[in-house]
Amino acid sequence: LPVQCLCEFLLNDSVPDLESGQTKKRKAWELLNHLQTLLQNPETDFASCQETLDYFLRRLSSLQSQSRLQALSGLRMLVSPQAGSGGEEEMEVDNSDDSSWLLKHIPALPCFSRTYSSIAAALRQACEVESDPATVSLYIRFLSQTCPAASLPDLADLALDMAGVIVERSSLLPALLPGGSQMQMPFIDKEIQQETFQALLHVFNRYMLLVRQQDSELGWSANQDLINVLWSTRESATLHILVVHAQIILLTYGSAHSNSDLFNTLLLMWFPPGQELPRAFLVDTSEEALLIPDWLKLKMIRSSVSVLVDSALRDLEPHQLVLFIQSFGIPVDSMSKLLQTLDQAVKADLESVAESVLDKTYMGQLVAVQHRRGACGGLTFAKALGLSLDLGGPGRTGSQPVQKQLPSLSIPPRSTAMIPPSQVQTTILQLWDVGSPSRMNTKEKHDTFRTLQKYLTQELSSGVSPKMLEATVSAIQSILNSDLESPFVLALSQRSSFSCALFRILSQAVCRNPDTSLAHSLRTSANRLLDKFKQMKLETPLLNLLKQFLDRVNQSERTKKKSSKELSLDSTSLEQEVKQLALESLRKENTGDLVKNLSGLLLQEQEGVQMIERGVLLDWLDLLDPTVLSTLPDLQAQLVFAKGKWSKERERSKRNNRPYLLSLLTHQASWSVLRKTVGTVLSTYREEMDPCAVLDFLTACIHIPRLWQGRDQNPAKHFQPEDVLDLSPHSVQVMGEYILKESVESGGGKESIRARIPLVLRCIDRQPRKSSALVEQLVSAVNLDRSDNLTRERGKYFLLQVYMKAPYLLEGRLHTTIGSEDMMEGESVVDLVSHTLLTALSSTQPGRDWGIKMQEFELCARKLVASHTQLFLRNLPLLSSSLQGRTQLEFPIFRSRNHLPLFTIFLGLLELARPLVFDPVHGERLEVALLSYIDMCTAYFPRRDSFYGLIDRFASFLISWISHGGKATSQASVFLSKHAGVLVQLSSASGTDKMMSLRALMSFSFNTRLEAKDLSVEQKEFPIKPAVDPLCTQLMTSSAGAMDKDTEHLYSSVIYADSIEKLANSLQDVLSASMPRPDILLHFQEELLYNITHSSATVRNVAYLCLVRLLRHVPSNWQAVLPTYLMALESGDECVAESALQKLPEFTVVCQERSDEILITVFRMGLYGRLNVNSQLTKTISLLNMQIGN
Repeated sequence: LPVQCLCEFLLNDSVPDLESGQTKKRKAWELLNHLQTLLQNPETDFASCQETLDYFLRRLSSLQSQSRLQALSGLRMLVSPQAGSGGEEEMEVDNSDDSSWLLKHIPALPCFSRTYSSIAAALRQACEVESDPATVSLYIRFLSQTCPAASLPDLADLALDMAGVIVERSSLLPALLPGGSQMQMPFIDKEIQQETFQALLHVFNRYMLLVRQQDSELGWSANQDLINVLWSTRESATLHILVVHAQIILLTYGSAHSNSDLFNTLLLMWFPPGQELPRAFLVDTSEEALLIPDWLKLKMIRSSVSVLVDSALRDLEPHQLVLFIQSFGIPVDSMSKLLQTLDQAVKADLESVAESVLDKTYMGQLVAVQHRRGACGGLTFAKALGLSLDLGGPGRTGSQPVQKQLPSLSIPPRSTAMIPPSQVQTTILQLWDVGSPSRMNTKEKHDTFRTLQKYLTQELSSGVSPKMLEATVSAIQSILNSDLESPFVLALSQRSSFSCALFRILSQAVCRNPDTSLAHSLRTSANRLLDKFKQMKLETPLLNLLKQFLDRVNQSERTKKKSSKELSLDSTSLEQEVKQLALESLRKENTGDLVKNLSGLLLQEQEGVQMIERGVLLDWLDLLDPTVLSTLPDLQAQLVFAKGKWSKERERSKRNNRPYLLSLLTHQASWSVLRKTVGTVLSTYREEMDPCAVLDFLTACIHIPRLWQGRDQNPAKHFQPEDVLDLSPHSVQVMGEYILKESVESGGGKESIRARIPLVLRCIDRQPRKSSALVEQLVSAVNLDRSDNLTRERGKYFLLQVYMKAPYLLEGRLHTTIGSEDMMEGESVVDLVSHTLLTALSSTQPGRDWGIKMQEFELCARKLVASHTQLFLRNLPLLSSSLQGRTQLEFPIFRSRNHLPLFTIFLGLLELARPLVFDPVHGERLEVALLSYIDMCTAYFPRRDSFYGLIDRFASFLISWISHGGKATSQASVFLSKHAGVLVQLSSASGTDKMMSLRALMSFSFNTRLEAKDLSVEQKEFPIKPAVDPLCTQLMTSSAGAMDKDTEHLYSSVIYADSIEKLANSLQDVLSASMPRPDILLHFQEELLYNITHSSATVRNVAYLCLVRLLRHVPSNWQAVLPTYLMALESGDECVAESALQKLPEFTVVCQERSDEILITVFRMGLYGRLNVNSQLTKTISLLNMQIGN
């Protein structure tokens, strides 16, 4: 059996099985004995030994723990010394942590020297997967023990893999190495941890000994992970950044008093005493790199090696120091050094340290906690920033540093007693000694009153809920209603200092809001106190204070009653009344009621109202509320945006004040107010709002002069203006509804929609979510059953205008909603492209170079026709006129100056535009274009063999026209009848008499002798029935259909080609056969896509030629081709990517919808790869710009 099968049997038997019998164990022992003999016999074939070991070693890096355990158990049995006799005991292998099987038995194998490289590679890979600390430690000790002495490449790989374990497996490392955390992870003994630590030190010391050289030149590499390290002793080395970080991390697990020579050597290498630290430089740019990042410095600070701590604290910024002291796990000694460094930073740059501390309370507690731990330092830092180091707990321990006590300041005593609202009445009675005698002395009374006064003042200034004010007023009212009324009044008159201060605060609070229940209660209490003072004939300063309070309250009420007076437009002194009310409102700092009153008058729209009266109201409204009711959205909607009322003649009245109010709103309101107003009017569609006013307001917001101050007055050619309004998709839909309603209700019709298109484009252009929302809303409005015919018609026209300005929005939906009649109106962004391409094609020049240039123009034009046929047909008159006047030249000149290719290209565009080109709207211009082809056949009839293929395609086009049906069939029949002579002549001439398309065309029953005077009679629709000929159906189809015999033969030769030469020849035959019939390439599309990644350059080139011809013939097929082309560009094979890059211009033009993705992919190839993409990118961008005349 193969060695792998034997190993598999042994692997399964290595798992304990309680049900296995004696026979099975005996066979397993025989198998083990055989494999041990295989490995330990010096004369065994090396390949067998290699296969046996590799089988187990590969499983050591398995992601399944069970598989790794089986492999370990099998290896232990396999490399253990051979037993003397068979039996059950011999199969039992010690599964404890015995390391002799790896450290002793494997190196003792005869084949070890030759299999070492594969063993080492497998164990290095296993170190990255294994989760058992003891097993990883064993692997590391083996690799360190057996590492080559002078093989730098192998040693570099080992050092890099060990560095990966140290840096990336941070959770496993504390269990492997000695340190402060081994007590939490008792996985392996301390002695094993120390051996593992020494093994790693041994690997890195040997590696650095070889790679670190004196006065060596710095290396260069494109690998961004490599750095050049330069020591102050002029020694240098090119290292991986992980190797450097791993060595420093390894040093953090050491001890400050270590006796290990390996540790001390590595420590002195990276942190030489009294010298500068090594410096790092990038190998690709030679720029200086950061050797020790912040996260590594934090690890160094947490270590017990003072050299590492001091090096980490060197040149730290203030914000780094503040961040580090907030980290956990830092020893006390390191924290002391950190705090002392922070004290020095405060002395050097106090401002930077203060900016880094965001929460002084937390920082003070943090420093205090560190002092409790036993750390020292940080006092200068705390004093400079005013940090409180009081934790509020028990006293300091002996180890805590004691701060120097500051001299106590003489501060007047203040009461800290709290007076809850429920105790206010009791407090007042005690302050004025009413009822039971008070136990408070004079000082305590003053402190208590100051506390009450503080609470009342805080509520008055902060504006919070006036709980204490309400409790105080309620307490006074309760006392006045009780038996203590007279003693309380007498006490108020006697203690006037307390009384006046208290009532002054209460009256000031009440006068701010005189309409509350609190004000009413205090007013009642003040009237009662005045009556009581008069009754008891008491004189006190409180008397005048109460009178002033009541006068102010009464004056406020009179002012309110006066301001509530309704204004009338019939008043002769309207402006004086408004002025008086405005002054009173400004005095009260509340103009809301007056603004509502003025707005109500403006909304009345009374007949006979003089313009001067309306002007007075508008002027005062402007003065009182410059933002035009922005704080009152409902009233604003009625005044600024509401529709006019219906008159008796069923016509809406126009609001003459609306333009002025809109101007005030847009020019005087802040941008936040305008944004809020926009959100209000577009939150939902409201019938009561005037669409014209809403849309005018949105347009004005975009063109506010203040937004564009300081902007460049001459923007760039391709500058795209910002979306100022930044509407949500729902708001865009509401705006679309307003535009539709405006076109239906305002009488502006289609003109109003065209006028709003710039606003729509500013809000949705290049924003897929918004544009999709608008299109969905318009399509649903057009297709909605409850929509009236006029709304559907305007919705279709709206969609048309959006499509003409942004064609990508309606791709695939246009034919279901829009006809061709409206397509000929207005302007479209595609007009520039189609006009440019047709003009460039028409400017024919002699020479083959111009013929190649025409192919580029043709590709762009065919892509445009396939994507936006209706927009292209807007320029059908240009195409028709470009063909005229060329057939007057002699045929050699006609051909040499590339007029014949022009006729071929234009016919291809007309073929691609079917069936939309047969629409009656384009009938007249189509006849003009086809007449040029009739003239060509007439003028160059003797040379018809030179354009045989063009005649065939022309006849097929005429068949599709006459077979279209409807009015197009009538027009085609009249045209063919008029020019039947040329067609009959062609069908009977030698060379073209056997042309199948001509024969099929002549089978149609049209009058071949119709004269020009009879043409007017024939301008009507009538059915044309073709003769029964199966060729007609074949000529009409746009798809490939079924394969004929020749195509099947070509397909079979491509499929079953068994060599590169045969495959290349078969594809070349397909390319030749597709010259007159490019539609057959549709059958080979999958094979062509498969072969563009072929290993042969010849096969790839022919496949690309066929694909480009297919896409030129059927540009709409680009979606099926693009994914495979992108895969070819991103291929790891540079030859495949290079072949794909050669066809970048053609594929980018055909796949313009995803051109950004293609160009970004190519740009990244040039940025990160070795291919030169500059020329192809330049050619592609030039070809794209050529479409718009650049």
